[in-house]
Amino acid sequence: MRSDLIPLPDVRSEVIARYIFSSPGIHRPTDLAEREAFISAYQWQFKGWLPADRSARWLDLGCGQGQLMSLALRNAFREVLGVDLSAEMLSACEALGLNVRATTRLIRCVNLLRARTKLYRLDFLEHLPQSEALALLRESRRLLGPAGVMFIKVPNGASPAVGDMFCSDLTHESLCTSSSIARLATLAGFSRCDVREVGPVPHGIRSVVRYALWQCVRAWYRLLNAIEAGSPGAAVDSGTAPRALRLIYWERYPERYRRHARGSAIGRSYRLALGGAKIALGLECSANRDQHTMRTFEIPACGALCAQRTEQHQEIFREGTEAVFFDDPDELKSQVTRYLSSDDARARIAAAGFDAVTQGAHTYADRIVEMVALARPMPAGRPASVPEVGVSHP
Repeated sequence: MRSDLIPLPDVRSEVIARYIFSSPGIHRPTDLAEREAFISAYQWQFKGWLPADRSARWLDLGCGQGQLMSLALRNAFREVLGVDLSAEMLSACEALGLNVRATTRLIRCVNLLRARTKLYRLDFLEHLPQSEALALLRESRRLLGPAGVMFIKVPNGASPAVGDMFCSDLTHESLCTSSSIARLATLAGFSRCDVREVGPVPHGIRSVVRYALWQCVRAWYRLLNAIEAGSPGAAVDSGTAPRALRLIYWERYPERYRRHARGSAIGRSYRLALGGAKIALGLECSANRDQHTMRTFEIPACGALCAQRTEQHQEIFREGTEAVFFDDPDELKSQVTRYLSSDDARARIAAAGFDAVTQGAHTYADRIVEMVALARPMPAGRPASVPEVGVSHP
């Protein structure tokens, strides 16, 4: 029999038409107790993210069975709209009295964003190719405006259980990790990105035990990642994570500091940010026992460096001539105040720092030569010498 005579089914359409019926897992019909548990868990996950202004419009694209719409209504948001492709999902929402709308293509529904829409949730980014996902985020950013917040819930590509999660839905197209979703957000024009995992929520004895065990599992996978890659990294976040587009590190600090956050910069934007700054700070991570980082060389190549005083920084730069150092916040404030008020001195240090990193044998090729020299066994009685190693570089 010729295979081209067999009619090929449209898998996506068939799954969407029977999303609940064909799902043995997370999309199965939920009873009242499961729904309440879901809402309570996400109330904890969204802690600190929901604005005080409950008149803001909440738009939920890919609303599913409406659990997060119920969460919004429970938090006194007065105008909540859900949109989904699945008639089964929408029927479940309508049975609960939720305001929902059917569509044949969720991407087109981004136009439902209006001036009062401040909270916007996406629960289908993993169902899109990356190019469509980026286009959707860009249009969403344009329509949301500066005060809008977008929540994105996706399977986490860094989770050890991601294979089961991703393959459980035949319509999944792409995976994201915390770093790749942040990159998408940056490319789309969002200024802040925060990432939270959806793990066990401690609310009773059993859940506290689960939460404690989960932290042990996370620590174990971070250890494995550190052994393989040299740093803990993001070996595991969790099965899925809602991602509000904010900057995670600044969330730890008071508002008077957070309001200065402008998101992240990569590539050309990073170079322009360093080149446009009068002084750029080089901060080291004590947990990693850093003595210097790539910023040690990137900042002087583009502008003026003010870095923490470490032995390696003092080996690379002449203090006060090629870079400025500090030991504590008070000295940092003093140095920044001094050199912001002295353009000539700052320009001299920036020029000298530029020469130090561009003419001081600090390329990757130079480092490879040094590593090979250190790794090559040295016969007893012979002085150390740099071996002849050919490395091509620009």
